[in-house]
Amino acid sequence: WEKIAAAAVENGRDPACIHKAGITYLTIDENTSRAAAACEAYLRAYYGKINLDVQSETVLGPPNACAERLQSLFDRGIETVILRLVIPDLRQLDIFAQRINPNLQIGK
Repeated sequence: WEKIAAAAVENGRDPACIHKAGITYLTIDENTSRAAAACEAYLRAYYGKINLDVQSETVLGPPNACAERLQSLFDRGIETVILRLVIPDLRQLDIFAQRINPNLQIGK
């Protein structure tokens, strides 16, 4: 964010007027290793390689771990998070709605 804010100032823009948004990958699985492997396989298939550390730069694992990771993004000032589902299963959305989203404290 510091780089974006500095570039905004350099170009005569107020950084406070910039909406802070980010995109990340969501892989919900009770087994964190299995979630990481699924995320790595997805990234390799989609991009041909993995350019990030899935453990620290994506949201993965059991629902409580996913909620904690997402909350940390909001706590650091992100206003909007766009989630890309790694596992093509609508149950991932159900789990998110029932077990992750209710635990997030956004803008409170």
